[in-house]
Amino acid sequence: MVKLFLFLPVVLFSISANGQNYNFSIPEFKCVVEVNRDRSLDISYDIMFECTPGYSSIDIVDIGFPSYDFAVHEVEAGVDSHVLTRIYNSSYIDNGVEVHLDEHAIHSGERGHFWLTGENGNMVFLDTGDDDYASMVFTPTWFDGGLLKGFSDFTLIVIFPEGAEPDMVRYHDRPFTSSTVDKDGRVVYVWEETRRVDSSYMVGISFPEDLVNGPLSEKRRSTCDGNRFWLLFPFLRFCSVCNY
Repeated sequence: MVKLFLFLPVVLFSISANGQNYNFSIPEFKCVVEVNRDRSLDISYDIMFECTPGYSSIDIVDIGFPSYDFAVHEVEAGVDSHVLTRIYNSSYIDNGVEVHLDEHAIHSGERGHFWLTGENGNMVFLDTGDDDYASMVFTPTWFDGGLLKGFSDFTLIVIFPEGAEPDMVRYHDRPFTSSTVDKDGRVVYVWEETRRVDSSYMVGISFPEDLVNGPLSEKRRSTCDGNRFWLLFPFLRFCSVCNY
């Protein structure tokens, strides 16, 4: 994979000149976000990549984190049953990681189940509509629509902090598809649909502030600038979580 720090029109030309030609589909996309009492998020991805026949292998995946409050050495990733060990700070994203697939690259015409887990701290803020509530806003990874084929079976799961009660929690602008209480007594919201994962999918939740450790601060502006990431990514563009 050729790594370049150029604007998109030049990047596309450079990729072609170096013989790299990427195209892929994502039949299945699942993201699970768990809100912890210490205001961190446990974030996990399960993504089925399919490399389009005749195109270059998927050999490096970059994934952004919502802020600098993560430790790269604690991030785990793999393809199918293979654990990947070469995970570094991303060359493309200030606050992100790059995962090298190496001998487990997903080749032309093949499918591979890519998974990643990581923790990002300080992701819960004061709710702007209720002083007694805390809130969290999240959008999963999305991809360059010019390189992405078709639609995905998309699932986003958000797990509330321990102690949340179904009648005391709220969603923000985007209604959830379903909700449940899991075996551990945790309230869970689920968003499911068939969609192209080439744009943000912002969801938000609120819950009583005493479910997390304080003190809470006001929400900060988003660290995910969609235009900036579109310009910097020649292959897979990831803007994982936004809080604002």
